[in-house]
Amino acid sequence: MSDLRSCSGVICQAGFELPSEALHLGKKLLVKPLHRQYEQLSNATGLVQQKLGWSMEHLDAGAINSFLSADSIEPMRYPNVAQVIAQWIGRADLAAPQAHLPLVNQLWEDYEHV
Repeated sequence: MSDLRSCSGVICQAGFELPSEALHLGKKLLVKPLHRQYEQLSNATGLVQQKLGWSMEHLDAGAINSFLSADSIEPMRYPNVAQVIAQWIGRADLAAPQAHLPLVNQLWEDYEHV
């Protein structure tokens, strides 16, 4: 973890855990999805669409050089989802249609890209 905290950026596969930790710590991110792994392709697409990172289909010196010269990003701040869900369960009418919408809206409002 100390290496992750002290680095300026991360080059990794497009899984979930390491990219999430890197974004949380404000590390720029270049991902290479594993071949034929739909989840990783989806993660990489989301990163690029949200302008949170870069993606490459294969090892590419040009992409790596561009990534290395890019500016750092700001740390991501996520709401305490477990706490919010526990509180919501205690007060929500779970049988009501669309009962989850206030929860979803609250969590997205609490999300910050600092």
